[in-house]
Amino acid sequence: MFALSSQRDGGLGSKPAHGPVGGVYECGVPVYADAGEQHAGAVSGGAGEGPGGAGTAVVGMEQLTDLPGLQRWPSLSPDGRQLLYDTEDGGDLDVFLQRVGGEKAINLTAESPDDDFAAVFSPDGERIAFCSTREEGGIFVMGATGESPHRVTDGGFHPAWSPDGTRLVYTTERLFDAYGRSTTAQLWLVDVDTGETTLLHDGDAVAPAWSPDGKTIAYWSDKSGEFEIYLQDLSGKERKLTNRGKGYGYRLYWSPDSSRLAFIDETNWIQLIDIASGKITKVAHTKWNVGHW
Repeated sequence: MFALSSQRDGGLGSKPAHGPVGGVYECGVPVYADAGEQHAGAVSGGAGEGPGGAGTAVVGMEQLTDLPGLQRWPSLSPDGRQLLYDTEDGGDLDVFLQRVGGEKAINLTAESPDDDFAAVFSPDGERIAFCSTREEGGIFVMGATGESPHRVTDGGFHPAWSPDGTRLVYTTERLFDAYGRSTTAQLWLVDVDTGETTLLHDGDAVAPAWSPDGKTIAYWSDKSGEFEIYLQDLSGKERKLTNRGKGYGYRLYWSPDSSRLAFIDETNWIQLIDIASGKITKVAHTKWNVGHW
């Protein structure tokens, strides 16, 4: 199960849509969802009806927000009951917390006049890492309801938690446009408690995602001349996972068993990649512009 951001005129689901609206949707794919976690609002039939054959169809999609403007960088809590996203409020970006199925969101960073964005839950759901331009910028960590925010790095973007919740991996470039990049981005690790940082990769890497088994970090890079997915273990061994050629994709989502990655490509297809074989399967077309890092 993962959340995605959609920008379109009108909304999906039972709630009336404000247009134009940027909503957050929850997407259920059989290889990601445990029994009982699939939600209403199917967009591509049942399992086995997707382009990739049995077990690859999107089984449900539910609209989680319905607000004016854009809600970006959605992140579900580990238990699937809470949602984080960032949106403009009072002239700056703020991080909001909302119960899945609820309608009243809580601004967790209202006290900050600076931009706060790209928030992600820790694996135990007790802490939230996020980017901020406050205090000259960096990555911050706060409690699950916004308490005690403190800086853990003096720079960086797109943080992702280690499975044990002790470290974050982050990139040095904030990604807006895959074809409008200006740096060769590095990947760094930071110990959340001590603030100690370690350079992991300096050959270009953005939008990292840490596998649930803790062994691998996936990321996008255009070091080959095209925007491709790479894998790297903590010893530095790297593997190019895709050879898609022209095109790009958005955020990477690991399956719970670390055997697959999901992403949405530039044409709005949800795709699954088998890590062992590198095989890419098109699961379903989302029909909306869901491209947000």
